[in-house]
Amino acid sequence: MDELKDLLKAVISGSVGAVATVVEKGEEIAKTLVEKGDETIRSGQEAYEEFRAKVKEACDSARLDAIDVNALTREERDELRRRLDEADKADEAAESAAAEIEAQVEKEVEVVIEDVTENKEEE
Repeated sequence: MDELKDLLKAVISGSVGAVATVVEKGEEIAKTLVEKGDETIRSGQEAYEEFRAKVKEACDSARLDAIDVNALTREERDELRRRLDEADKADEAAESAAAEIEAQVEKEVEVVIEDVTENKEEE
């Protein structure tokens, strides 16, 4: 009977230890995942911005070389200004949307960290 009691205690202690280890390692994994996610988002944004800048520069250069503004009529120059204004507004909207997405991702990451921290504190 004592052997069964000792075995049952060992199984229970082992189970509690396993749960504690899973929680501890789970928190470490969650932090690592958050860090990797942040790093990936940053590097993706940086790569996107670099690519976008290079494409914009190449397009701007090609367009400017292709347009002889001195040969344009007043109406054509007005149309060109209107289109440039629209392009600027589209750029601003895209930058704003990117900032909103980044802020939302940061909030979600904070929620995950808080959940992991609270779960650890409860145990």
